[in-house]
Amino acid sequence: MKNIYTLLLCFLPSLIHAQKNFHKFSIGAGGGITSNRGELNAPQNKQLIIGTADYYLTPFLHGGVEAQMGTISGRETNYNRHFQNDFKALMVSAKLHLGQFMNNTPVNHNALLINVTKGVYAGLGAGVIKNSQQQIYRNSKNQLTQGTNNNKEIFVPVSVGIDNSGFNSRLIAGLRYQANYVLGDQVDGYYSAGSRNDFYSNISITLKYKFGPTGIF
Repeated sequence: MKNIYTLLLCFLPSLIHAQKNFHKFSIGAGGGITSNRGELNAPQNKQLIIGTADYYLTPFLHGGVEAQMGTISGRETNYNRHFQNDFKALMVSAKLHLGQFMNNTPVNHNALLINVTKGVYAGLGAGVIKNSQQQIYRNSKNQLTQGTNNNKEIFVPVSVGIDNSGFNSRLIAGLRYQANYVLGDQVDGYYSAGSRNDFYSNISITLKYKFGPTGIF
């Protein structure tokens, strides 16, 4: 019996460490820059505004919706093509942090490094972007300048980032890089036979507040 009590005392600290409460909802906002990575060879960095709402299955696994509003701009020196797209986008995505696999990791003197590492994540989703060309070069005699000024396209966002999820805080600050693979060729407003689909990226910082019912992890 004494051995059983001793064994329980040994495991009790790890059990306490393994469980913690977390809030299941968050709302947030942020900003950053976008960069066109399509066919035009001189991309320009422009502004981005973000709004988010997420549901947390665990502190390190969550999904949600995100609204984006900003500008994508670029220029091509060879053919004098240029554009400025004031876009709006809506997407759903899921994100998985390294902390999902590190809950029972001993902290001891490495607590800070481990908690920072827990905040590293990757994400995948799907979205719709509404393109609106405000400044674009058109020439009826040049096929390379053909396209539409207003349209909608589906895109696939792939993201990597880091935040302070590992510190069990209700305020979550993060830094993210997002690559957006568009299933079409109208983000830059130009379309020609044989051209490849568009691609643009963004770098952003966000601040989220967690609230609502709690769960145990």
